[in-house]
Amino acid sequence: MRFLLLVLAIAFIGVPAAQCATWTGLGADSLVENAANWLGGLPANDGTETFTFFGSPRTDPTTQSDWFVRGIAFGPGAPPYVLQQNVFGISGGSLRVGSGGIANASSNAQTIEHVVLLEQANQTWTSTNATTRILNAVQLQNRVLTISGAGGVEVGSGLAGSSAIIGPGFVDVAAGAKLTLRGVVSADVDVLGGTLIVETDEPQPPGSVLQFDAGSSLGVIGVHNPQLALQLTGQTTFIGSGELQVQNGIRGTGSLVVDCANSGGTLGLGGFYLSPFTGSVAVHSGRLELNGAQPGVPMLTGPITIGDGVGVSDAELVVAVNGVVPADWVPTVQSDATLHLGDGVALIGAVLAGGALTSTGAYQVGAVRVDPSSNTATIDGAWNTPVSAQLDSIEVIGGTADPDLRFGAGRPGPGGLYFFGAGELLLDGPETTGEGRIRVDGMTCTLARSGSANTLPGFEANQSAIIALADQQFGSACELVLRGSSL
Repeated sequence: MRFLLLVLAIAFIGVPAAQCATWTGLGADSLVENAANWLGGLPANDGTETFTFFGSPRTDPTTQSDWFVRGIAFGPGAPPYVLQQNVFGISGGSLRVGSGGIANASSNAQTIEHVVLLEQANQTWTSTNATTRILNAVQLQNRVLTISGAGGVEVGSGLAGSSAIIGPGFVDVAAGAKLTLRGVVSADVDVLGGTLIVETDEPQPPGSVLQFDAGSSLGVIGVHNPQLALQLTGQTTFIGSGELQVQNGIRGTGSLVVDCANSGGTLGLGGFYLSPFTGSVAVHSGRLELNGAQPGVPMLTGPITIGDGVGVSDAELVVAVNGVVPADWVPTVQSDATLHLGDGVALIGAVLAGGALTSTGAYQVGAVRVDPSSNTATIDGAWNTPVSAQLDSIEVIGGTADPDLRFGAGRPGPGGLYFFGAGELLLDGPETTGEGRIRVDGMTCTLARSGSANTLPGFEANQSAIIALADQQFGSACELVLRGSSL
């Protein structure tokens, strides 16, 4: 009866009985090389047999030498196994796995301590219900490894300097599957609608590409600084609580969504861009940083939305040093979002000149923040504040620039603008007149607009603001209010 049950279980995991070596663990020890631990005797070490594991009194099979198997399979109901290397660490360090791949049909997580080498053929690793853990590196050897199943596969030890995936070769993460990498990745990974989690502090080697097809997710735990590129096809979602700095650019025609579920994740895009990313970008929750680009080549040219207007203020877009955007770039800043102009904003001012910023934010939410810098930030073009009852806010953090922000944008909409912070503000340009009011709190503001009399409906200065007027005239319709401020 026991033999019949094993045959039925083997059939369930899809491995031909003639190719199975079934672990019984009935020997006096846990050694794989002990024939008494196997049904029918010691399996051949030539890549023709699949190690199969079901119920057993011993769940710690231990190798004393390298093994070449057709595959490894954990059957339904299998307890959690740990396939161990020689306890003395002298040998038994690798498992060469053939076309049978690795399958976990159990509801329990399974662990393999060995270095795993893909041998002879492309293969699929399937974890149907529970995780399969490889606590060492996987060497692709010019093969294609496909990750399948909702249980997920984890690769790498997470130790300093260790590898997770060693190329050359390719890894595909199938739809609905999840792959977690803890170590250096020196191969291309294509996420075909599944989820890739990068959980390591290790820098990645140049040349690798993470490619994402429609419905895929990318997550990061820890601080990660890979020298790789993102290739997007369809919508890809960045999740997780860590930081991913992509230094070789973002490519493709898909769309990018940053949605870290209030966990504080950061995605940084830097490096050199031979051509811009044309897809749409949305930051629902988390932080997106634009950190660099090829001189004269924009990083992003598609529509971008910061925030989703729901919940706490946790969506941020940071345009940092060399974060080039085109002159007609139109980001939408929702009420739970902040747009930062980071250090080195002189370059940002140049590329924002003539651009338009659209905001639906209110008062100190849905804001633009100018971070401290030795360079003056510049905002020109059209500023649309469509809701007359709201004031879009711009926070100017004091740096060493003089001024910290030059604002020459027009305000064609009915809403107004609220400037605050410890920085210095210059309002100039012929297009700064419009329908909306301007309020300045606690900062130094210079009015130096050119043209005829000021047609602002109102200008208000509060909280010890210092206002400097450079040959300004105010029309009869303008209400000038100074509260605790000085001219």
